[in-house]
Amino acid sequence: MSTSSIEALASAWSQIAEEALQEADDPNARSYRHEEVMRAMQAHIDRARDKPC
Repeated sequence: MSTSSIEALASAWSQIAEEALQEADDPNARSYRHEEVMRAMQAHIDRARDKPC
């Protein structure tokens, strides 16, 4: 991996971390339990599977 690729990845991770910290400070943010997220994702997958391409 080239130095520029590593720097780009580091920059992207830094931006993601910064956004996550901002969201954590948001008083309107809602956190979800792992089970809730997995159930919602499975429901989305099931609906997509039932739709014809």
